[in-house]
Amino acid sequence: MSDIWSAGCVLYEMVMLNPPFKGRDMNDLYTKITRGVYPTLSAQFSSDLNHIIKCMLQQRPTDRPTVDKILAMKQVQRHIPDDLKDVQNDADAPLLGTIRLPFGNMNKI
Repeated sequence: MSDIWSAGCVLYEMVMLNPPFKGRDMNDLYTKITRGVYPTLSAQFSSDLNHIIKCMLQQRPTDRPTVDKILAMKQVQRHIPDDLKDVQNDADAPLLGTIRLPFGNMNKI
């Protein structure tokens, strides 16, 4: 579950261009992390993204979603193109069959 928290930190930093937790020293940083206090996302970002990051940065590991639960969230599902949803739900699909290229014939490369 620490991987989900770490991914939440990376995702937050990617959109805000700053880490979610900053401190004057290690003790201050520790306090902010353990309290789960971080600046909210800028209003320019969607409520879906805000919800996902908030779930990923839950203080208690047992409160954080698994990767499967994140992928199943309606906030994520509404941003996955329909043609990829079929591939995602097909457990027997070989991995290479999921790769979609924007151009036709691979022999032209």
